[in-house]
Amino acid sequence: IKSSKVNHVAIYLGNDRFIHAPRRGKAVSIDTLKKPYWDDHYVLAKRVLPKNDPVLRISQR
Repeated sequence: IKSSKVNHVAIYLGNDRFIHAPRRGKAVSIDTLKKPYWDDHYVLAKRVLPKNDPVLRISQR
């Protein structure tokens, strides 16, 4: 039985990658949305900070 309730969140890193804790007791890891599992389980994404927020800029050295 599928649940319509969202019960997991992650932070999107770009290039189909995100960081999350897979489940309680497991280490935080970087995963990919290209895995077949996410085809059925991914629900939505929302931007938390404005696109031009200076916090999001990464300096190039």
